[in-house]
Amino acid sequence: MTNKIGLFWFTNDLRLHDQPALSRAANGVETLICFAHSGAAWSQAKQRMTAELDKHRRHFHNQSLASLDSQLKALDQRLWVTKSDCLDALSKTIDSQAVTDVFRSEHAGWYENQLWDSLQAQFQLIRFHTVATHTLFDDKNRPFSIVDMPAGFNGVRKKLEKSEPHTPIASVTQLPPLPVSVSELEGLLALVDLSQIEHTLTTVFDQPSFVGGEQAGLDHLVHYLASGSASTYKQTRNALDGWQTSCKFSPWLASGCLSVRKVMTDLKAYEAEHGANESTYWIYVELLWREYFQWYAHRHAHKLFTHGGQANKQLECHAYERQLQSWIWGETAYPLVNACMTELRLTGFLSNRGRQIVASCLVNELAQDWRDGAAYFEQVLIDFDVATNWGNWQYIAGAGPENVNKKHFNLEK
Repeated sequence: MTNKIGLFWFTNDLRLHDQPALSRAANGVETLICFAHSGAAWSQAKQRMTAELDKHRRHFHNQSLASLDSQLKALDQRLWVTKSDCLDALSKTIDSQAVTDVFRSEHAGWYENQLWDSLQAQFQLIRFHTVATHTLFDDKNRPFSIVDMPAGFNGVRKKLEKSEPHTPIASVTQLPPLPVSVSELEGLLALVDLSQIEHTLTTVFDQPSFVGGEQAGLDHLVHYLASGSASTYKQTRNALDGWQTSCKFSPWLASGCLSVRKVMTDLKAYEAEHGANESTYWIYVELLWREYFQWYAHRHAHKLFTHGGQANKQLECHAYERQLQSWIWGETAYPLVNACMTELRLTGFLSNRGRQIVASCLVNELAQDWRDGAAYFEQVLIDFDVATNWGNWQYIAGAGPENVNKKHFNLEK
């Protein structure tokens, strides 16, 4: 019998709870290598980004990787994190370790999927496995095919609300051992020393800071629901500030430190104990918005990043670098926009309503290309998710579904 040597590529799934992809790997191979890349951003917007990843986003991502590595070590495994070119590092690992099976979680990112396709084309004799872990629904229980997906959110929402989402599976508690020859990777890959990662970040604006990692995400979910804030969510969700005014699950959901299926299950348990109301329902609606954007990204692939979107709309804009820089640095003629952009720069986070306001300003008042704003958000947001970020920017700019016009927020109001 051939010895099956597995490679698990961690991307947007940095956890052990509710991990169907890792569970399949654990049950399908004799030895296993756990691999991740330290670059939290990909190349969709590289040509438009103004600098390297912001320190807040990089720090949160590294904390999440360090937390995962610690958990893997408790299972006699480890996380091999490289800063080398991702495709090159994966190729070297597969070659040097004679890998027979490569596993990953399903990803909505077009570039990530292109890289995966390139890897499969390069290694046609080994097996590649993709498992859905990042969404409530997948091909087995989603009530529509990607090709026949309704054009706008409301059509998708109506179908999803009639369907039952997946529930979490048991946490991974055992993993296959490392291959005997795995030490060769030390000389092949430019590895990141996760032991040097600080596990805290200075609190800004007297609010708690976001800490990366699975346990931090699970703790936040418990504390948020225990606070009772879910029962008043709809009344406070559009506040521009305040730790308890919104769920703030997004950083851990985006990195996969927290399973969206776990969030949904715990929300239902909260409703069973404390009662369901319009606010708890609205949290569910927001999770469906997230779900919608994941499938929207799958459906439209590279058109998520084109100026006219999937409908090839003709959108007017200018390319004034001074206007873009004034927006980035909070030096526009609009104090509210400046305040929001300053908070974003200093913390790596901004409320949903704040994001809508600054995006509307860039698209309308400043008449700039929405993709520059989406690229900047990709650079700085600790909760960057390729589908929700670029999909939301398309909605604001009017580059989304054909029947959706661009949004214009009244800055004076």
